[in-house]
Amino acid sequence: MEQLDVFPMKIISPLSMLRFRETPGDDATTPLLFNHLVAKGIIVDFLIGEFSASDGMSIVLCVSQDRSVELLRELCRSRQLARAEVVAVETPVSIIRILGAHFDIRPGILAFLMDSVLRAGIQVFATSTTITSSLLVVPETQLQPTLRLLREIFRVPGED
Repeated sequence: MEQLDVFPMKIISPLSMLRFRETPGDDATTPLLFNHLVAKGIIVDFLIGEFSASDGMSIVLCVSQDRSVELLRELCRSRQLARAEVVAVETPVSIIRILGAHFDIRPGILAFLMDSVLRAGIQVFATSTTITSSLLVVPETQLQPTLRLLREIFRVPGED
């Protein structure tokens, strides 16, 4: 596959990734969680919803490591927030943003990207792709190998 041009990759690190399971029929917990994040000024750097047949709906978010400790403490202290069941915490993680490969008009780019990442043994905790960008959440220990691989797949003008 030809090497496609992308804009400089943006890296946000170190972060913590938290996965919350939504309780079926509980419409109050998720708004409480987000109200708490806003009230405390906790910036969410990555957010996706995911569904699995076994676990139902989950929310995955990444926040700075220091704020994640504070958030987890609050979740334990607050009776209302305690209903937001934390099912996984991964730390430290990094987000890599790839912008500019036009994933919508280049069939196969995303499949090639994910196949390359998986073949390299890189663990991807979460991913999100839009028309013009793709975000990967990887363990911080795998940040440099991931960047090297991405630079084999994509060309960043000016880095030659």
